[in-house]
Amino acid sequence: MQTINTASHYSEKRNKAKGRKSLGILRLFVRETNATEQIVDEAFMSPFADFEDATQSCSAVAMGVDSIITRNGKDFIHSSLPVLTPHEYIHLA
Repeated sequence: MQTINTASHYSEKRNKAKGRKSLGILRLFVRETNATEQIVDEAFMSPFADFEDATQSCSAVAMGVDSIITRNGKDFIHSSLPVLTPHEYIHLA
């Protein structure tokens, strides 16, 4: 639920109706993960500076996803998964 929750914080702040519609579209393309106790513990022990980024990366690894798509690639330098920008991902698909 991290991706949708984070996106909702920013998108609905600007325009609630458009934000909600955009989140519905985003939901078609993302796979959400759960932050289990094990994932939270791994995130605490990880070298990530930001705990939210750490939980996202650890969750993604636990779910067996192929890559992380973000505009903040520099925040995921410790990720064991490939990190792509949205533009890079769209051009690879």
